[in-house]
Amino acid sequence: NNCGGGGGCPYVYVWNGSDFAQDNTILSGSGDSSFVTDRIQLTRDGAGRLLTYRDQKEPLSVRDKVGADVGTLLRTGTPDYYAGDVGDFLELTFDPGDFVRPLGKVSEHCTGELNQNNRQKAEPSIRVQVPDSAAASGWREIEAVHPRENFSSHITDLSGELDNLRADPRIRLFWTAKHDLADVSFVWDSQDPVVVETLQVRSATHSVLKNVSDNLTEVDESGVVLETGESILLTFDAPPVPSGKTRDFLLVSRGLYQTYDNPDPSKAADLTDVSLSIWQGDGSGSSLTISYGLPSNTSTQLDVYSVQGRLVRTLASGPKLAGRYTIQWNGQNQSGERVGSGIYFVRLKAGGEIVTKKTVVLR
Repeated sequence: NNCGGGGGCPYVYVWNGSDFAQDNTILSGSGDSSFVTDRIQLTRDGAGRLLTYRDQKEPLSVRDKVGADVGTLLRTGTPDYYAGDVGDFLELTFDPGDFVRPLGKVSEHCTGELNQNNRQKAEPSIRVQVPDSAAASGWREIEAVHPRENFSSHITDLSGELDNLRADPRIRLFWTAKHDLADVSFVWDSQDPVVVETLQVRSATHSVLKNVSDNLTEVDESGVVLETGESILLTFDAPPVPSGKTRDFLLVSRGLYQTYDNPDPSKAADLTDVSLSIWQGDGSGSSLTISYGLPSNTSTQLDVYSVQGRLVRTLASGPKLAGRYTIQWNGQNQSGERVGSGIYFVRLKAGGEIVTKKTVVLR
């Protein structure tokens, strides 16, 4: 998905029986323009999980970077939360016994997780760290969590760290941007049976392009561009809920969002032709800057092709206002993989005009 005009990741709205209600954002981990697979549980009450957990353990203490105890802000079920900013961190101390596998469980099937209820204020993440005497800082990162716009739970798998955590039962959360954290705890997977059923897409209707079902139902590198203000209405075929069972819905999406510089309409009058320029930087492909100008409002398609003529990456697609635009290419293909060294072509199609520029990527 392409979110232009300084926008962020796409929002999901869920039909509640009478209207569409905002649920949360998706693709928040693609802020560096990499394709990601995202899974979000759709809920009607803003709570709940797809999987079930037991033996929830809250930390014995939670101290911020100046040593103040802020644990009361992170108690489950309270309206308080910790508002973290760049450079902030929280050190969570647990009881060593919390990391002992429950009796009666087969160890290889019993997973311990850190459960966070957080929300996004800016990119990119909250870093989950565990003690490591070999690291210069004394901490080793095991995951970068990308919170959503509204509060939601995130599970970090700690199954590979249990032995270390029994010896040093501390976990650190480090902020690289503004994020709010409502509660945090350690939980064990209860192993309750969960039946996962894939629902087929009945229809996918784009607000501009109309029927895009074929673009979104095939597992390939094609997709649909969603500009700011546009939407896609998805409907699914869901069977009745079996007697005695409950059901949650999980939306799985693959894509990315990109934020473009706003066009400068005051310079549109200076443009008489469609233009395309490339600044190659250090030639690594990670610093490629592409600038293009549109003398009038028009539909655009900006793609990167290999020397063999195969599509490598779509950078922009859809209607654009007249003006000058700048976009970065991080040297990755549609699947988020780094491209190899070689010659590539950047092609801009604006209305009936096509402009192509050559670039070289060195690894």
